[in-house]
Order: sequence, then structure tokens, then C-alpha cells
Amino acid sequence: MDQNYLEANSDEQRLLADEIKYADDPIRLHFTYNSLIELYQKSKLPDARVRCLDYCKKDFNIYSKFKLALQNEWPDRPNVLPKSMPSADILIRENEQSANLPEASRLCDEAIAFGLDYFVEDKKRIEMKITLSKSYQNYTDYALDQVKSIVQRNPGINKGTLLKKLQSDSLLLLEEAHKYLDESVTKNIIKQEKQGRSLIHSIV
Repeated sequence: MDQNYLEANSDEQRLLADEIKYADDPIRLHFTYNSLIELYQKSKLPDARVRCLDYCKKDFNIYSKFKLALQNEWPDRPNVLPKSMPSADILIRENEQSANLPEASRLCDEAIAFGLDYFVEDKKRIEMKITLSKSYQNYTDYALDQVKSIVQRNPGINKGTLLKKLQSDSLLLLEEAHKYLDESVTKNIIKQEKQGRSLIHSIV
């Protein structure tokens, strides 16, 4: 068996044991969850993504207790809380990419309430996408129309520039930009042609 898998599996078993061990210790439990999240993000096991999301949800559910425990343990250090929250980052992005925008927005609100102000920008982007997509039958129609519209205004646009414009003009995440660009080509909404070293785009 692959040595890398054996080592990762050993780490997994240790962390799963720690999850039980630290069930009543929200500080150590939070960091155990973070380690499991990181492990499953790197894992190639078929269910790694599902496990990663499951531990993100578990971390989200204990974060208030974690925050309170930290503040109680270090009352003279108001900035003791971590500056980032990987579980929130992953869950918000997962819901946004799945076009579950109301849930992504709700998770932003919770993360902001935890004191993680950097989620304010995510909240703004998601709310804007909700507003822009309301005039379409569904979110996919909105995203595909954005691809078509940009290509229509910029005939011959190359792939790199098109992806950047989809992110800036249409508020799509990079993963979404790739996804909906590919879908637009597959559905024959736009054409993608090789020109030298570039892939250029035009309306069908």
C-alpha cells in the first residue's frame, strides 16, 4: 500500500481519537477540526470532500463556544482570536459555487457575527449576485448570459482575459468562471477557437 496513504491514515486515526478526547474542550476541538479539514482537503480518498465539508460544519457549530473559551482563558488579550476561519471559507465558497446563494449569505452573516470582518466583502459579492440573478429563471441562466454578453462586447477575446472579466464584471469566482465558460462552449452559446497559442471566443 502507498506509504503516503498509510501516513495520512495514521494522522486521520490520531485526529479522530482527539475529536473524542477533546469533546468537552472547544479550543482543542476547534484546532482538531481544522487539522481534519486540512487533511481531507489534501486527501485523494473518494469521500474526502464530503468528510471535509462535514468537519467544516462541525467547526462552525462550535465556533461560538471556541470564541468564548479563548476569551475566558486569555481575558487580557482582546485580539486572541484567529484572523481567519478555514471552515467558513470552505462552506461559503462551496455554497456559492453550488448557486446556493441564500445559504452562502447566511453563513457570511454568522462569520461576521463571530468578528471575522473580512467576510463582509464576500457578503457584498453574494448579495449582488442574488440581485443580478433575480431576473433570470435560475442562476445558471444568469451565469451563461454573462459569458455570452462579455464575448458579444469583446469579439475575439482570449480565454485569460475572458476569465478575468467574468470574475470582475460578473462577480463569478474563478472556479465558476471556468465552469460556465466551458458550459457555454458545450451548449454552443459561444465558439472557442485556437489562434496561435491563444483560445479566442466569439458568439455563435
